Amino acid sequence: MPRPLLNIENLSIFTKSQKIVKNISFSINQGEIFALVGESGSGKSLTALSVVDLLAKNLKKSGNITYEGADLSHSQNIQNFRGSEIAFIFQDPTNSLNPIMTIGEQVDEVLALHTNLSKKQRKSSVLDLFKQVDLDTSNQMVTRYPHQVSGGQKQRVMIACALAGGAKLLIADEPTTALDVTTQKQVLELLLDLRKNRKLSILLITHDLSVVKLMADRVAVMHQGSIIENRDKTEFFKNPIEAYSKKLLVSLPKGNRDQAFGNVLIKGDKVKVYFPIKTGLFRRTTDYVRAVDEISFSLKQGQNLAIVGESGSGKTTLAKAIMRQLSLFDGHVSMDNQPITDYARKAYASKVQIVFQNVTSSFNPRMRISQTLLEGLQALNPSQANTTYLSELLQEVELDPELMHRYPHELSGGQLQRLSIARAISVNPEVIICDEPTSALDATVKVQILDLLLRLQREKGVSYIIITHDISIVDYFSDHMIVMKQGKALESGVTHDILANPKNDYTQALLSSVLS
Repeated sequence: MPRPLLNIENLSIFTKSQKIVKNISFSINQGEIFALVGESGSGKSLTALSVVDLLAKNLKKSGNITYEGADLSHSQNIQNFRGSEIAFIFQDPTNSLNPIMTIGEQVDEVLALHTNLSKKQRKSSVLDLFKQVDLDTSNQMVTRYPHQVSGGQKQRVMIACALAGGAKLLIADEPTTALDVTTQKQVLELLLDLRKNRKLSILLITHDLSVVKLMADRVAVMHQGSIIENRDKTEFFKNPIEAYSKKLLVSLPKGNRDQAFGNVLIKGDKVKVYFPIKTGLFRRTTDYVRAVDEISFSLKQGQNLAIVGESGSGKTTLAKAIMRQLSLFDGHVSMDNQPITDYARKAYASKVQIVFQNVTSSFNPRMRISQTLLEGLQALNPSQANTTYLSELLQEVELDPELMHRYPHELSGGQLQRLSIARAISVNPEVIICDEPTSALDATVKVQILDLLLRLQREKGVSYIIITHDISIVDYFSDHMIVMKQGKALESGVTHDILANPKNDYTQALLSSVLS
């Protein structure tokens, strides 16, 4: 029997007071895709980080980790393997890429570090790597900065960096969580092609079982720091043994939101958000990027509107325009029959709040949760800026009030999302915009967060605009939907009608891209 590429035996990760990962063992063979599955806080990401010795300083590990028989248990040994033999791609590529270097320069930097190629040879290799990961090889693309490319393109750049070092093992931590369904499928198919063509092994960290079903050869389920099931993928999906594994396989039920709605709260009429393209010595405007192009919509009291589309479709730009974070080029948005620009900033913020996609970055890491929540209340609802009200808020979102004394890094993704919702409802808004509110959450926590939002809607009468690429959420949560592509609304109407009988070819393609 051939020796495994990566072998982990009795790995434990712990702090001074707590054992987080508990004596886990597994191995990965050459050319194999091994999925490590579990809910937020199960220890799966810490396990992956321990392989390349990227654990936080307050965490210690014990056990044995070997790569092709070489001991990786000690920090001095891993330096010879990180980047050249073992590469890591993270959930959010934005945080991994240097914002002041072009994407081509960042791939070139890896080549310079791990190869003996000349500058001319590296330039050629960068183009070859871009081609391998299905990126445009034009000079216009190679010289772009991270903020100038989409989320899917950033993740392809990260994969190109991994290939540049010649890695045989790729650790992919939630590599498609933040991507829309079509981009997600394209990136996953790219990884499958690389496995086939380069015999690349992949340790896939995910909570998305549809990704596991498409990608993995074997599956290990982590729960509370332990591996409770480690089996062949086919057997796992056919007959999961553990009750917890069966729970993970539960998907969202179909929506049933046949109800009456109140008056129109927010209305958009032919909304345009254009960004100028400036060229030449004097930076004159020669054209515009039409990020949002004549979008009309309305949202009634108690109603949920889903804005759906791929990365770069303009859906988040539209949300920012509604939030008054971006100015309109043309068109009108009104709140309670009054132009939103007529409201004072604080008055409008009391009516419309937002729950962000990247919940971790929406909390100040140096402030306790109580300080963050009180900061917003003091600005918009000062009469309630006290710990008694905070305790009530946390209970409303089904959290222990004691959590207000913690820092963001001490909480799970699900807990932070609940706190983000608590912050939004703290000023009693009429509308909450949810930008990909569950994209980073596992299946069971996703259901819990959506049910929490729906309960708060019943109790408070709040309406939601949900920005998402997750069709299962759209079906479960929304009443009306808009399908956007390249700034335009291709289809809009009652959610059930569009999902049951999509008229537009793009909508049909979007639905067909959903992983089963």
